[in-house]
Amino acid sequence: MEKISISEVHDVPKQDFTLDDTGPVYRKIIELHTIDNEPSGSKCYPRNSYPGGNKKNNFPLRRDVGEQIFNDKDKSTVAEFYIACVAHVKNFKACNSEAKNWVIKGDLALEHILVQSFFTWVLSCDKSNKNFRNKKFLKGKKVECGGDSFVPRMVITENGASNQAAEAASGKVPITKPQKIRILRQLIKINFPQQMKIWPLVFKTLSVFSTLLDNFIDEVGEIALEGNASFSTLEYCLNTSQIARCFGTPNFIIQAVLLGPLSGHVVESFLSEKAIFMRDEAKKLLEDAEGWMTDRRAYEAAVQKFAHKPADDASIPEYHIFISNIRNLLRDLRRDNAADSSMSISYAYSTLKRVAQKTYVEQVFIPEQLNDVLHSILCQHPSVKSFVVKMLRNDYCDERAANHWQKFSPQYHHRCKMSNVFEKVDFHEEPKPGCLSLDPKVEVFIVDTVNKLKILENEIARCEKSSFPCIGLDSEWNPFLSPSKAVLLQIAFPKTVYLVDLESLRGTPLLAHVLDKLFFGKSFKIGFQFFDDLVAIRESVPMIESLYKPENVVCVGKLINQLIAQSKVASHSLIDEFFPKSPKKTIAVQSYLTKKNRQSMPTM
Repeated sequence: MEKISISEVHDVPKQDFTLDDTGPVYRKIIELHTIDNEPSGSKCYPRNSYPGGNKKNNFPLRRDVGEQIFNDKDKSTVAEFYIACVAHVKNFKACNSEAKNWVIKGDLALEHILVQSFFTWVLSCDKSNKNFRNKKFLKGKKVECGGDSFVPRMVITENGASNQAAEAASGKVPITKPQKIRILRQLIKINFPQQMKIWPLVFKTLSVFSTLLDNFIDEVGEIALEGNASFSTLEYCLNTSQIARCFGTPNFIIQAVLLGPLSGHVVESFLSEKAIFMRDEAKKLLEDAEGWMTDRRAYEAAVQKFAHKPADDASIPEYHIFISNIRNLLRDLRRDNAADSSMSISYAYSTLKRVAQKTYVEQVFIPEQLNDVLHSILCQHPSVKSFVVKMLRNDYCDERAANHWQKFSPQYHHRCKMSNVFEKVDFHEEPKPGCLSLDPKVEVFIVDTVNKLKILENEIARCEKSSFPCIGLDSEWNPFLSPSKAVLLQIAFPKTVYLVDLESLRGTPLLAHVLDKLFFGKSFKIGFQFFDDLVAIRESVPMIESLYKPENVVCVGKLINQLIAQSKVASHSLIDEFFPKSPKKTIAVQSYLTKKNRQSMPTM
């Protein structure tokens, strides 16, 4: 990865833009997000209607805002113009009383909308040709629903289809590496609302992971020491493994705690790959922070030491807010937090839209899956029922489903006991088209007692001593709860499958011993994106060390991605090696993978 020095960044010639040049940008943003003739104030309200606008608020889409601001700019200077716009925000607010406290719903300020609009617009320009082809394809695509054919309106609006050939010629926005560094330096200092999820968009648009990761980490470290790194930046860094592993001190945790509400999950993610001494150091720092709840002087000294600014700085929350934040964090880490486990309302809305799209348009979900999601979300958030009904009726023309959910009353659908008498399921029946079945020789056992757990323990020990020390792993958990707790751990051996009932065995000392033996063992644990499963298992059975530092866990997805990457640069002989045509070669490759290449397998 080519790294750019700081001096190289600052030596780049810059286009001069004044506040007179950038001022119209802020006024345009305010105009697009304010009702006509509405008096200025700390809160603004959306226009009654805006073509192609966000359906929830009737705001214009961020891409549309970006087009109105940047489309008429010279592409060669648009990056410099954007940098100047961000740099001049504070001056504009100071000179304009209407903009000083201007925010919209979600606590989005001028700079937040500007940043999101710019990156959404850049990404749309980079993909304009591909998107244009997709639009023409989708505009002609019919979806069968209730005997009628229709083109869902969501397909048109989400893809911005206008059938204009000019869209395909908008071209890519040129942003040099030095400009990207300067853009990142600006963003590191801005505190974004949590629901924006701005950093994944920035990383994707600027290709940070592939070209600028080292520079980004250096910039975060430098700006954090200056006391100017925002809470949203620190939280993202602590929660992103590729970045967190480069942080050699737990002081970043305390700096983030002093700036905002850090969750236990973020702290655990940051420390999961750290050495024991650093985990102990982090524990001591958090215990010290607990003491600051009753010692204001110690708190103010800590703000100066870790946040590198005085306690009365505008970016530092008030003392009582810090007390609430640190109390919730420690409850989270100690697993005694009785907080609501329902999903957030913003996540509920985005999930509804995404699942409906995959059901009606992409047709990768079946109606039963859609109904399962709708039921789970409506039971947690009855207030979204009107949104669900309108979406089904207006966007996807599914009148039958809309009527069904309109009559649904979440308050009468709480958990209830169900009969445990079910029709027997044959795991080994003949394979059906598009389905898999177990080999007749494979046995399946439910593990829900201590005695059965001992049998599983012996099976793990036998597997480690065998010539094929590989174990398949998966778990089942409800993705629509937060935090999600795993209820079933599936452990597969060559001739046996064990379904571990975590609900029944929770609190059993032997369960912790068996899980330590499994995840600290020498056998290879093979799963697909099993990190998410580990998080859910930790929520179900906490305080088990092996779940935070598992050994020899192989992700099939990473293995395939590694093979694809190697195949792009290597000769066809590599593909022939992994996908041989002759049986003899298959045996050779299996031997190679099991005996010689174990250490090089990508682990989680």
